[in-house]
Amino acid sequence: MLKTTFLACLLASTSTLAFAANTMTITPASLNLGSINTGSQNSQNLTIKNTSSVPVSVTAINISGGSGRFTYSGITLPKSLAPNATTTVTITFSPTTGGSQSASLTLTTNPVATVTPASVPLSGTGVATPSLTVDYSGWRFGGVFDDPSLYGAAFSVTSRLANPASSVSSITVTGITKTGGNGYSVSSSPSAPFTLAPGQSATVTTTYSPSISTSSAGYSTGQAAVANNGAGSPLVISFDGTGLHWVNLSWTASTSTIAGNYVYRGTTSGGPYTRIGTVGLVTAYNDDDVSLVPGTTYYYVVTAFDGSGGESSYSTEVSATIPIP
Repeated sequence: MLKTTFLACLLASTSTLAFAANTMTITPASLNLGSINTGSQNSQNLTIKNTSSVPVSVTAINISGGSGRFTYSGITLPKSLAPNATTTVTITFSPTTGGSQSASLTLTTNPVATVTPASVPLSGTGVATPSLTVDYSGWRFGGVFDDPSLYGAAFSVTSRLANPASSVSSITVTGITKTGGNGYSVSSSPSAPFTLAPGQSATVTTTYSPSISTSSAGYSTGQAAVANNGAGSPLVISFDGTGLHWVNLSWTASTSTIAGNYVYRGTTSGGPYTRIGTVGLVTAYNDDDVSLVPGTTYYYVVTAFDGSGGESSYSTEVSATIPIP
C-alpha cells in the first residue's frame, strides 16, 4: 500500500514540469523609409526585445530582397540580451534606381526563439535625383561698344534657376565659376552658396561690359558653371559677344567759311579713302562702325566743304589700330 501511494505522488509531481518557449519581439512590425533621391539615403531604427525568461543571443540579421539597397548597422553580432533587455538596429535605405523597392528582415537566435513578427517588411521608394533647371542658358550679346560714354556700354541678362516643384529634396548651389570671355561678370541672387527647396528659384545675372582696354575688343565667348548637388552638375550658362572698339577723331576748325566736313577712312596709308561721314560745323567724329576689324589699322582724313559744293584737299592723315582681344 505504501509503494502504490509513493508512485502516485511521483506521477503527480512530474506531470507539472514544463519549459516556457523563448520569445523576442521586433518593433515596429514594418518599416517604410519613405521617398529618397537616388544616390542619397535614409535610416530608421528597429527595436529588438528579449521577452524570454532566459538570455537569448541574436546571432544573425538576415535581409532578403532589395538588391542590397537595404542594410543594417549599429549592432555587433552575436548580441546577447538578458531577459526583458532591448537593443536597436539601424536600417538604411540607399536607392540606386527609381521606383518602389522592398525587402524583409528576419533574425537568427541562440537558443531558438519565436520572433514576433517572424519577418519585418522593409520598403522605400527611389526617386531620381532632381536636376537644377534654367530658363535660358545661351546668351548672345552681339556687338557692345567698349566705352561707357558711347551709347552706354554694359548690358545685363538674367537666367532663372529652379528646383522643380516635383522634387523631394533641396538642391544646394555651392558656387558659380566664370571661365573664358573678356569683359563679362556673373553674379547670383542670392549669392552662392544657397539652397533651393522644391519649387524655389534664384537668378544668375551675366553682364557684358567690354573695357576700353585692349583685352576686351573683338569677339569672345565664355561660360558660367553652376556647381550644385543635383543630377547633371554643373549646369552651364554660355555667352558670347563682340566688344566693339570705336575711333574718336578730332581736328582743328577751318578758318574759312564752310558748311561742314567730310570724314574719310582707308586701310592703306595715303589712300584710297572712302567717305564714311558728313558732319556740320563740328570738329569731332566717332567712327563706331561695327565692321571695324580687330588688328586692322585704319587711316583717316578730313575735308571741308562749302555751300556751293566745293571741297578742300585732304587734311593730314591719322591712323588708329583696332585692338585684338
